[in-house]
Amino acid sequence: MAEKEIIWSSRAQKEFYGVLEYYIDRNENPDYSLELMDKIEMVTELISVYPNLGILNDDNLTRTFIIENYSIIYEHSANRIMIYSFWDDRQNPLDKFPN
Repeated sequence: MAEKEIIWSSRAQKEFYGVLEYYIDRNENPDYSLELMDKIEMVTELISVYPNLGILNDDNLTRTFIIENYSIIYEHSANRIMIYSFWDDRQNPLDKFPN
């Protein structure tokens, strides 16, 4: 099975980088953020080959892949994976899907 192109929305990038920056500041070193980056890269590569791994959401279009305390919300088409959100599951769930 061929890998699909991974595209991060600006929202997902902002959320992901926000989490990385938070842990760099909190821990006063980048170790956890680098570890998390590696895990997310591994997961996105896995999703690019097996796009149906994530749980199908109620909208029947997007899927959610959960890793540790984070949800990657994405949609796939014939040749790409669009990541819409990188969600910290410890946040208010009402903010997860914007209107």
